[in-house]
Formats: sequence, C-alpha cells, structure tokens
Amino acid sequence: MKGCLFNIDGGYLEGLCRGFKCGILQQSDYLNLVQCETLEDLKLHLAGTDYGSFLANEPSPLSVSVIDDKLREKLVVEFQHMRNHSVEPLSQFLDFITYSYMIDNIILLITGTLHQRPISELIPKCHPLGSFEQMEAIHVAATPAELYNAVLVDTPLAPFFVDCISEQDLDEMNIEIIRNTLYKAYLEAFYKFCKELGGTTADTMCEILAFEADRRAIIITINSFGTELGKDDRAKLYPRCGRLNPDGLAALARADDYEQVKAVAEYYAEYSALFEGAGNNPGDKTLEDKFFEHEASAFILFEGMKAYRGVDGKIRLFRPELNMERMNNSAVRAGLPPFRGEELIKCICRLISIDQEWVPHSTASSLYIRPTLIGIDPTLGVATSDSALLYVILSPVGSYFKATDQQVGISLLADPRYTRAWPGGCGNAKLGSNYGPTIQVQQEATEKGLQQVLWLYGENNELTEIGTMNIFVVYINNNGERELLTPPLNGLILPGVVRNSLLAISRQWNQYKITERSITMKEIIQLNSDNRLLEIFGAGTACVVSPVSYINFQGQELHIPTTEQPEAIYQMLKKRLLDIQYGIIPDHPWSLIIE
Repeated sequence: MKGCLFNIDGGYLEGLCRGFKCGILQQSDYLNLVQCETLEDLKLHLAGTDYGSFLANEPSPLSVSVIDDKLREKLVVEFQHMRNHSVEPLSQFLDFITYSYMIDNIILLITGTLHQRPISELIPKCHPLGSFEQMEAIHVAATPAELYNAVLVDTPLAPFFVDCISEQDLDEMNIEIIRNTLYKAYLEAFYKFCKELGGTTADTMCEILAFEADRRAIIITINSFGTELGKDDRAKLYPRCGRLNPDGLAALARADDYEQVKAVAEYYAEYSALFEGAGNNPGDKTLEDKFFEHEASAFILFEGMKAYRGVDGKIRLFRPELNMERMNNSAVRAGLPPFRGEELIKCICRLISIDQEWVPHSTASSLYIRPTLIGIDPTLGVATSDSALLYVILSPVGSYFKATDQQVGISLLADPRYTRAWPGGCGNAKLGSNYGPTIQVQQEATEKGLQQVLWLYGENNELTEIGTMNIFVVYINNNGERELLTPPLNGLILPGVVRNSLLAISRQWNQYKITERSITMKEIIQLNSDNRLLEIFGAGTACVVSPVSYINFQGQELHIPTTEQPEAIYQMLKKRLLDIQYGIIPDHPWSLIIE
C-alpha cells in the first residue's frame, strides 16, 4: 500500500514539469534562431519544436507583438495548469509567485482610474499571471476610491493593504507609496513562508527575497530625495527581511543624498561593489543595471585545480574528484544543471596530455586549471538556467606569494564592517557572486600596505577565511597541548580540498589535538596576549599553505609568531602536501597520474 501511495501528491506535477522542461528550447535551437533573417524563418524553425503549434495557425505577416502574446499565453496556461493541480504547500508557493504581478496590476488599475481611464480599457493591459477571480467584478468601480476599496476587501492582496494609506490620500506620489507598501508586506510574507518551509526552498528563496528587499530599500531611498516623502515615512516602506535589517535600514532612513546611501552600502561588501561604476551620464550603467549584474553573477561558478610535474617527470592532478563534487554542489546551489564529474576529469586529463608542455618543469610552479560553468538561458529574469556552458581554462602559474612572504608571513586586514558570507547564503559554494564583492575590500587592504583580508562574521567577529583561503590556528590549549583549530563547515566557509587534506594528514599523524569549531577575534587577542598563540596560516589550492605574521584589527596591531616556531605545524603540513603533489611520495592515492 505504501508503494501505491508513493509521491501521490507530487507525482503528477513532477511528470508535468519534466514534460514542460523537455519542451524548452536547447542551445542548438538558439544557435539556429540567430541565423533566422525574418519572423517567417523563425516560425519555420520553431515548427520542429514544442513551440511549433502556438504559431502554426497565425496568418502572415507575423509581428513581434503576436509572438510575445502567444508566448505569454503559453506560459500562463502551463503555469495555471500546475497551480490548479498542486496541493499545499506548493499551491501557496505558486500563489506567492503571482502576487508580484497582482501588485503591478492593481497599481496600473488605480493609476488608470486616477486619470479617468475606464477599467474596461485597463484590464487587457494587466499581466495574466496577476489576474484573480474578483478582477472582473472590479469593472463596476468608477473612481479610484471605489477601486481602492474593492481591492482592499475582495482580492488576495487584501491582507497586504492593512498598513496602506486611505482612499482619501490617493494621488500620484501616494500611488507609489501604496506600491512599495504592498511590496514590503508581500516580500516579508513570502520570506516568512519560505523560511518556515525550510530545506532547499528556504536556502534558495530566502536569499533571493533578501536581496530583493535590500534592493528595494536602497532604490526607495535614492528615489525619495527631492520629494515630499519624509525620512520617517520612507523608513516605513523598507522590507525588513534583508541583510540590511536592522542597522543598514536605520542608516538608510537617515541618509540625505546619494553619497550617504553609498556610504551605507560600503559596510556590505556585495552591495558596495554595485555602486562602483554606476552613474547617470550617457553610457553609464545605472545602479539598477548593477543590481541585475549582481543577480546574474550568481549563475557563474568555477573551480580551482592544479596539474603538477613531479620530480619523476610525471604529471599529476591532486584529488580532482573532490573538486568535481564541490563544483556540482555549487551548480545545485546556483540552479545550474549538474554534470558527471568523472567525465570532466577525463576531459581535463586529455586536454593536459595534449598541452603537457605548458606544465612547468619546476617544483615551484604548476599549471592552474579553471573549470567554469555558466548559465546561458537567454533570459533577463531571475530564474534557474536549464542549459549551461562548461569549459576549462589552463594557465601556468608560479607561487601566489613571493618567497619572502613565505619566510616572514603575510599581513591581514580584519575589518568587521565587511562580511564575506552569512548563514543561509552561499559561502560554501564557489560562485562568482562570492568573489566580485571582495575586490574593493582587498584594494582597501592593499592601500593600507596589507596583503590579504581576514574575513569576519557576526557580532562576535568569528574568523572565517583569509582572502580565498581556509584558516587554521595553532595554540596551546588549557591542558598544555598543541591544538590545531579551524572553523567548521557551517555554510560560512568553502569546503576546501587542501583544508580537507591537511585535516586528514593531521589525524593520520596524531601528534596534536585537532578541533573544528568557531573562533573569535577576542579569543585570538587573548591567546596572543597570553603567549599561547603559536601559528595562524591559510590553506588553499592557489596559495598551498601561507603563514600569517600580522593582523590589523580595529587599530590594534597583532604580531603573530607563526614563522618563529621550531617545528612549526604549517611547515610540516606544507612539506607533506608538496611531497604528494610533486611525486616525492610516489603512488599516493590522492595523486592521479596523467598518462
């Protein structure tokens, strides 16, 4: 009986979605479409796809508006079919998807009636995904006030109108206040709904909704300058489900001009980067353009690997299966299609065997490998990409830091104003959107004469990563033992291949205690003051193992004695790692020899 009831609620819709997905145009279709010179050519090509039927009976000549109408009709029919056959919580989720279209439709209707346009003329201009059963009854509304009250009582948006102004206040500016009030209530309700669902829905949707909430708060603030909208009223329009809540929103509410908004964004690395290069001159990208670029960058992910020419002349990869596993996890996180990692490894090995002379004949250099996956669906919307481009770049590289840096250690800027990752975000995925916002902070560190950024998180200033490296701390614990400490895989840090390897080597040696837990700057300062802090070092594919000698934290200068330790753990770990990578330890199971 259990087998008979398996997936009884979702099975039909799962099959339906798979069917719809099979009908989506593939990359080969788009390559053919760009060769079409007329709309009739386009119609002819589409005849061989699932899109053939919706244009089959359309007379010539075709127009772009006809194609747009037919595409929209197809979208709505398929969406409504899924919506009508879904059960909770999917049905409620799909309802939330339609609410943004409803808000825009309602604002269009209210604005139109405010300008004495008949409802019958406005209804056809509404987006069909934002229609609702009571929409036809709105035809009886003859004035903005009547329409306002009809919406307030008789539509799915009625709960969102609770905090709106009254119908007596309807005018051009207040229409926008209504729009933003509705979006505030909508985003907060949708965020709460997804958060309570938990799982993948919460992980994916809460991040998207938080970004949209912050985007609206920033744009509302900028658009309010020079209007009658006061600071207190402006603050009431901010959705309170984003990363800016509460401190960032409070600062936005106090802002008097664009530069002050930009100053607020500087405390949030991913938003600060959006203001760089944005402008209002002809040819400049607007801030809205930069927000869109940020959304699109989430659909770019990559990996970092190396090929090493060993002392025996053989070329080796180091644990490539872990890179493939992580890359597929990143693909799932970004809504990109996964791939067979073992097949990509075969392709990479073949590529390197062809270009083997690019692998340096040196144990101080290597061939850097950059597998990359990008979404290529031709859409400007924020949605999963069903097709992607997978490619690999090779480049010979030397040491990431100079030899003197390895001898004396690197210096770090630890500024709690900036955060690389946060709970529920994507700090554990190697996405392009994780790296772009860090550039400006790295530049600030460089201007201060420091080499890397020590990324902190939260009120307690937890240590997370050093630049693009995982962080390790060696100290004397309360039992007088040497202890190797590294932050846990809690979503805030990347699960590094080198990190995994150093922990495995350390456990095999069993010479010191190993702990995975959070550590704060307060603890680092206290350990350093007690002379119990021995080493701090970063670890990653590009940098291997890099000792830290100095941290600048809120004006405090911390000298870290990493390179002064006899039999330093970082040196032992680095030597063992390089011995494996360059074949000094032959036939190690972590090495994949390229024939």
